[in-house]
Amino acid sequence: MKSIATLIRLKRWALDEKRRALADLERLRTEMVERAAALEGEIAAEQGAAPAEVVQFAYAAYVRRAMGQREALAQSIGGIDSQIAEAQLEIGEVFSELKRYERVQEMAQQKAQSELKRRETAVMDEIAGRRHAVRPPAQSQKLQPAKIQAKTA
Repeated sequence: MKSIATLIRLKRWALDEKRRALADLERLRTEMVERAAALEGEIAAEQGAAPAEVVQFAYAAYVRRAMGQREALAQSIGGIDSQIAEAQLEIGEVFSELKRYERVQEMAQQKAQSELKRRETAVMDEIAGRRHAVRPPAQSQKLQPAKIQAKTA
């Protein structure tokens, strides 16, 4: 029983660690999506604010750099999405193992309880048998006529 409890504790810890890692990945993905949205807003603001003569030199370089950043963010988000999917699968596997160990522990506890009840019943049967064997025969004969008289009355 102690080894099963240790395994359950270990799997719960592993499950908590996996969930924390998943939360970190989801937080990182959210930050990257926000960065991508901010970059899009920046591009739109620069496009509207750039005067015609500056557009030829600075804006073109800015747009090339911004497009590179956007592509890099999109690739990073795609990579994080695959890591999130992988982490979710791992969480599912660890969770199923945890439930399997918990079920084994539950079955062991049920078996121990049924064994305890069986032993208690055996002890009570033994006590009853001894009490019946110890009772003197005269005492049991005295009870018999009383029962007969009670039935006739």
